[in-house]
Amino acid sequence: MSTDPQANLTVFAKTKGNPTEQAAQIRAILHNEDESFALYRVKTVEEAVKESQFGVIFFRNLFGMFGIAAFILASIGIYGVMDFSIRQRFQEFSIRQALGAGRATIMRQVFKMSSWQIAVGITLGSALGFLILSVMSENQILPPDFGVAIFLLPITLIVAVSAIATFTPARYVVNANLSETLRAD
Repeated sequence: MSTDPQANLTVFAKTKGNPTEQAAQIRAILHNEDESFALYRVKTVEEAVKESQFGVIFFRNLFGMFGIAAFILASIGIYGVMDFSIRQRFQEFSIRQALGAGRATIMRQVFKMSSWQIAVGITLGSALGFLILSVMSENQILPPDFGVAIFLLPITLIVAVSAIATFTPARYVVNANLSETLRAD
């Protein structure tokens, strides 16, 4: 070891078994080299890496929570748009049903009407998401092989939410009392 005083010195030791159990042996070896060495904060490499990545992990988790909150808000917004769009044409669907259209036909029409909204939203959102992910991987915020799952998972969730948001008001339209609906303005 050198004779220059060092404020902090990091020692890595490759051991067999649990490295923290062998701290006494490592302490004795260091003490034989220089009596001023004090061994403290003994930890594994995994623990040291985890400590050094604390900020990254913290912000990753924080932004993950923001993402979940944004997903919940987006789901509420999607439901609101779908409900409004379907209820706007409520009387039209009721008249079709009164003229003999079956419940399955009305449900198909409702899903057909709302599917273009879902398709446009998914297309625009996917294009924007792909652009953002490309920029993030170019700037090394994400690894270059970030995987398809990070891209497909939100799309799948939004499609599922959109289907539920369409089904709920469509079920209301199909189960509505026709006589009351046709008497309304």
